[in-house]
Amino acid sequence: MEREVRHGPGATSGAERHEAQHVEAGPVVGAGAIVLVEAAALGLEGDALHVLLIRRGHAPAKGTWSLPGGRVQRGERLVDAVAREVLEETGLAVDVRELVEVVELMAPEFHYVVMDYRATLREGLARPIRPVAGDDADDARFVPLDALASYAVTEAVARVVSKALVAREAHEAHQARPLSGAGA
Repeated sequence: MEREVRHGPGATSGAERHEAQHVEAGPVVGAGAIVLVEAAALGLEGDALHVLLIRRGHAPAKGTWSLPGGRVQRGERLVDAVAREVLEETGLAVDVRELVEVVELMAPEFHYVVMDYRATLREGLARPIRPVAGDDADDARFVPLDALASYAVTEAVARVVSKALVAREAHEAHQARPLSGAGA
């Protein structure tokens, strides 16, 4: 079904034109980040891991907590989109790591295909690390993993964070292994 998009007096709003373009054009490609950080990097006691969340400032799902991320721009590499979105929404620079999961979000008014990547904070950031909400995020903060449920994140966000934790642990285990034949 095509929607009429009018310009000039009596035209549809920018949001309506934007929605109509995306519904008619098919799925929108998005990219998101799972940023896990130790408490010490945040100036906190203990060794609990925290995940970076943003509170969405715009539809869809305005007011809900989610992972930082957004639309991939034409001609933009996925990893560049992840880094850009995290910087725009939280003010933090990240290095993008491996793809964790592809999440498909569908409703009558939208269809997104989001690639969620594990990301790490860029070395050299001032400590303690404090995200600052920007772009389309109303708030940005690091949340302890054991408090994730109190932020009413979706099942998909909880699942992707869990998978990123497993990937992080596998990466750390691989880094800690001695090289075979070292010193021989």
